[in-house]
Amino acid sequence: MWIQLIIYGRLKQYLSAPRDLMEKEKWEITEGTTTGDILKALNIADDLGIVPVVNGSHCFDKERVLKDGDIILLYPMVSGG
Repeated sequence: MWIQLIIYGRLKQYLSAPRDLMEKEKWEITEGTTTGDILKALNIADDLGIVPVVNGSHCFDKERVLKDGDIILLYPMVSGG
């Protein structure tokens, strides 16, 4: 199974090689892989507050099982006013 992983901003540092501001990578995953598994594989700490977007919808459930062809967006949280 394959997913597409798109990482924005400072999160690109978690990829295996330097990339542009927005990076697109295909990942091969095993059946049962969750959004939380992807964050762990990238060494993204829970305290960063990253909420993955899966196929266009925010995914607050880190136990969501991914499917072949899913598109996962990861971007840093922004605050201010």
